[in-house]
Amino acid sequence: MRRFTMRKSLFLLTIFVIGIIMLPKSHGVLAAPTSPGTAYYVDQHWGDSLTWNGPTGFYAYQFGYGVQPGSPVPIIFLDFGRQLYEDNIWKNSLVYGGAHVSTYCASCWVHLVAQDFIQGYNDNPDHAVASIAVGTNNGNYPWACNDTLDWNNSGQAWGLLITGLVAPSKVVLRSGNDIESWNGTSGFGTWVACGSGAETWYDGYDSNTGTPNFNFGSNGNTEYNTL
Repeated sequence: MRRFTMRKSLFLLTIFVIGIIMLPKSHGVLAAPTSPGTAYYVDQHWGDSLTWNGPTGFYAYQFGYGVQPGSPVPIIFLDFGRQLYEDNIWKNSLVYGGAHVSTYCASCWVHLVAQDFIQGYNDNPDHAVASIAVGTNNGNYPWACNDTLDWNNSGQAWGLLITGLVAPSKVVLRSGNDIESWNGTSGFGTWVACGSGAETWYDGYDSNTGTPNFNFGSNGNTEYNTL
């Protein structure tokens, strides 16, 4: 049995609550969940090695064990930031710190951290069943919005990541995409979102998995009326 002690960390401040969660109707979902979700920006410290009463794992396990889920039906989002293709492998650019971490192979950082968070959540005897969505976003760097090959391939890669994760008894595995803007408008500093790219991303994603995907962005629903 792992001993759990919650560690204080600056990235606990990266929690945000999602009040509206929708998906494109064209991808099979017609309604939003009835409960708000809680999202966490993942940073590189989630991959720190820690030991609990013998076994060694990632801090992500400890965080998952200690997270306080919402109610009545908990929905938890892990935001791993923007996807990119670098050094011939798929990576994610973490929102805080900007580290580029490998994505979907069995030994890749995103896969291992997400799986440890999921297992940590599951191992807490006080936790109820929750949906945990492993998420990315639709920022358009370094691709153009009409660069359909990159967007489709990145969706395929995210689908492979999700299919490689294992959901234990207290976890309903989901995917996520933080779609902030559908029309390509700026307003987030150097971050410009891409709606058409997101559509192509969903096509690629659907080709590799049937796991439902939440749009947990704050702005896409106001701009695109089929969200």
